[in-house]
Amino acid sequence: MHYPRQECIAAFEEEMSFFGIASDIIGDCCYEEYRDRRRENAERVADDQVLTAYTVSQKTTLMLHTITS
Repeated sequence: MHYPRQECIAAFEEEMSFFGIASDIIGDCCYEEYRDRRRENAERVADDQVLTAYTVSQKTTLMLHTITS
């Protein structure tokens, strides 16, 4: 099986999961690209979660400051 480079990694993995296809059948010619895109996507998701948590924290602090003032 080949990983199409233009494909969104999240959508590709969702389709593989839906059809019960394991990632270990991705061909050697595509596996490095697939692995790198998965890692980059995981890092991007983690960064987004940190940013969201920070934003929520800042809004909560601002609200508490407004209430206590």
